Amino acid sequence: MSQDSLALISSGLFFQSPAGIRLLSAGGGLSPVGQPVDSLARGLRIAGTGVVGEDQEVRFYHAQGALVFNYLYNTWSTWTCRAAGVGRNPNTGLAVLASPDGTIWDETDGQWLDNGSPYRQRVRFGWLRRGDLMDFQRVRRIGAIGEASPLDPHKVHVEVFYDEREFAEEFFDFVYPDPTQNEDDFGAGFFGAGTFGDTEGI
Repeated sequence: MSQDSLALISSGLFFQSPAGIRLLSAGGGLSPVGQPVDSLARGLRIAGTGVVGEDQEVRFYHAQGALVFNYLYNTWSTWTCRAAGVGRNPNTGLAVLASPDGTIWDETDGQWLDNGSPYRQRVRFGWLRRGDLMDFQRVRRIGAIGEASPLDPHKVHVEVFYDEREFAEEFFDFVYPDPTQNEDDFGAGFFGAGTFGDTEGI
């Protein structure tokens, strides 16, 4: 549909078709890799495509944001950065975006400031297995692996759904940095301090 949707990686050539984003392999096979985002990709006018090898991502930028495919984990995500055009910084290998209002954004590794605007990321986990007869289950701790800077405060909002209901019944907000909640790597202190490691003080 547009040559601006073309992106070449080792496994083949990405392109936008009338059905959505597809991958043409070197052997000529066609893969419906974009099927999870077909409903979004069909009507898009893609302004540019970028391949960021360091993050193993293919990014399809458009006027409302970007569709991002991580080809290491075979997962899709959507971004809200608006782009009228996209280029690549030859020194860093990262993206340079031209926004619809004429602003140029230069992506920088290690800084996620979004021009001073707050942003959100939503992660939804699969259901835990149901309890068996005479079974009692409890989520005692929630952990995350990653790096966090004390100079970059943020909040993690957790919603708990029971019995496959469509609405959340419990909500928790964890603010970082907060020395009362993050005394060591294993969550000792305010969280996880109970006899069974339960979340006292919430």
